[in-house]
Amino acid sequence: MSHDPESIRRLTLSARYLRGLEQIPVALVFFGMGAADVFDFAWSPIIFVALFALAVPAILAINRYYDRRFGVVKAPARSIGRTWAIMLIAFFILQPVSALFALPVQLGFLALGLAVAVHALRNFRLEGQRLLVAIFLVFISVWPPITVPWENEHWRVTAQFGFAAVCIVMGIWDHRALVKAFERARPAEMDQVSLGSR
Repeated sequence: MSHDPESIRRLTLSARYLRGLEQIPVALVFFGMGAADVFDFAWSPIIFVALFALAVPAILAINRYYDRRFGVVKAPARSIGRTWAIMLIAFFILQPVSALFALPVQLGFLALGLAVAVHALRNFRLEGQRLLVAIFLVFISVWPPITVPWENEHWRVTAQFGFAAVCIVMGIWDHRALVKAFERARPAEMDQVSLGSR
């Protein structure tokens, strides 16, 4: 591992959203909600609150692990947060349009899937794996062909378990991409040090 603080800061900043292990507690919340839905537990809201209460400290602990191992960074000013806000607004506008016109496609989920795909392709070297999320969002936008997805049990179960599975796979994949990016950076920095010492 490199000990150059500036190079660590640059690399971690470019890979801020690859702290993939943070996604796993969220995945477990969705998995628990899917299980509660399948078994039709009357107290599923309590399950959600309990799982969420466990997920928050787990995410904070994982975040501290990343800070110690890869360096403390903040998201850049031109954060992805603004992009996500626009995507969510579009989602909440397009979903009612799908229901209003009784379309066999969920336009909100389709738009999210396409936006994630564009982002993944633009940053393919580090984030190409996000195409998996894009494919999943496009899939649940068209299957089953219904107008109000959350009223359909098959759709809900597919979305909850599917999203949990995708989050777990993506979390491991993102973490691996971050570790490999640091491993690639290390030899280059060592070469610079050796050249500078000559």
